[in-house]
Amino acid sequence: MPRISSNNVYKIVNIQSGTALTALQRDSIIGSPYSAANVNYQKWTVMPAGPSDLYYLKTYSSDSYLAVAGGRSERLVIEYAKFSWNIVPDDDAETKFRNVLPLGSGLCIPEKQANAPVSYRIFQNGADEEMVVQLGGGSSSAATVRLAPLRYDLLNQVWKFEIADQPPPPTPPPPPPPRRRTLLGAVANRRTVRLWDPRSGELVHTVDINVWTTQLVSLQHLGEHVGFMNSSRANLFVRNFLKPHADPRTVGFFDLERQEFVELSPKGHYLVAANSKEVIVFNGLKPQVMQVLSPTLRYEPRVARFRDDDKYLAIGFHGSVITVWNTQTWAKRSMIMPDAPGKTGYPVLGLAWAPSFTDALLTSRLFDQTLILWNTNNGTQIRSFFTHHSFQLSRMSFFPDDRQLKVAIAGGPDASQPEYRQPQKGMIQIWRLLDYTQSPIRTITYGDHAFVRVDVSPDGNLITASQDKFHEVNVWDANTYRRIQKIKNDGTELEHLGFTEFSA
Repeated sequence: MPRISSNNVYKIVNIQSGTALTALQRDSIIGSPYSAANVNYQKWTVMPAGPSDLYYLKTYSSDSYLAVAGGRSERLVIEYAKFSWNIVPDDDAETKFRNVLPLGSGLCIPEKQANAPVSYRIFQNGADEEMVVQLGGGSSSAATVRLAPLRYDLLNQVWKFEIADQPPPPTPPPPPPPRRRTLLGAVANRRTVRLWDPRSGELVHTVDINVWTTQLVSLQHLGEHVGFMNSSRANLFVRNFLKPHADPRTVGFFDLERQEFVELSPKGHYLVAANSKEVIVFNGLKPQVMQVLSPTLRYEPRVARFRDDDKYLAIGFHGSVITVWNTQTWAKRSMIMPDAPGKTGYPVLGLAWAPSFTDALLTSRLFDQTLILWNTNNGTQIRSFFTHHSFQLSRMSFFPDDRQLKVAIAGGPDASQPEYRQPQKGMIQIWRLLDYTQSPIRTITYGDHAFVRVDVSPDGNLITASQDKFHEVNVWDANTYRRIQKIKNDGTELEHLGFTEFSA
């Protein structure tokens, strides 16, 4: 039978737990997983102490030895004085242990492998009673080692002396999550999409598009793509703005007659295109028609919004109608904004999905200052509220993850009205819809032109708002409501696209 040798450096491994004998401190002898963090306390050399099987156990990192605390103590310590141990081979220990296990115990001891290290029991030398080194109770990463009376049915009294190689390196920490970057986009002269860093004001990307109207351009809210219909062909394209020189990807073809809008879903799975005759949902990743949606009650579609998880699509129609589709089953539910004096039948022009932990959808229609929050799961109203007398045309954007449904609302007169040409301050109202108060918690005012577009960044830290056509980009800190950036442009006429967030 092989014997332990004074020429080797060992790790002393408990048969039951697989943990190594570890001397972290003078009076702290434990069983701990063999690791790079503790390796200097887990290596041992054996030195002959006289007759066969009698040895000193010396720590590899110092001139100290495993010993028993004074008196009749069962505690193990590390001492400068030598203390001898009777280290007896017991290669049949695992077999014996199997023989004494009760049937149905559920314990499974692996079969011994060829050339495996020999098993040993470490006896206290010269004791009146047979006392051995035993791994005690406690957590598997820090169980106390002590002396205990010999028992052949306990595998935690058996140890293997394995050659101490370099322990495996610690598991590397997981890579940090990809850095998320937020940009702010606008359409310039219907020919390009420009994207700025909203904090520094730096122009980061310019993407060629060439469209008839800005309603035929859509910026992906949670990704790096722009969806659009080119003015020279009836093609629908998706372009990666991080690769401006790459050819755009064609996802479908659409009738040129009376285009209303295109909308790219936040995660890029869908691109919806609409005109007075039909609404078609395309696969945003490849050329494929996903679904043809018939206009509701023959009303013309005016605006579309996907929920942030891409699972639902809402479309606002002329006639004060809103229809919501489940994009997995294409089951639908329609709601009609209630009659109001002088407002019945006007088009729905504002849609904003609340965070996807709810089914709530906020809607507005032309010439109506009262907005409605819907439960789209059953088609009922959650609440309605009056915004501001000047908000003939309102747009909305929710803050992410706010359980009280915090939302930013901007509005102003419609371009067909005389008030549109009169100077008036741009206004952003901040509401918490589920506290059911009848006034906003904050109102931001700026400049002498009404805002009719607003967007909250996907991380909830920034707000941007603009009039229909503008020459500068304004950004507010959403926590302090302080304007932090006024991005100067080269005089080009811009139209709002809002924020996008993507992995840098």
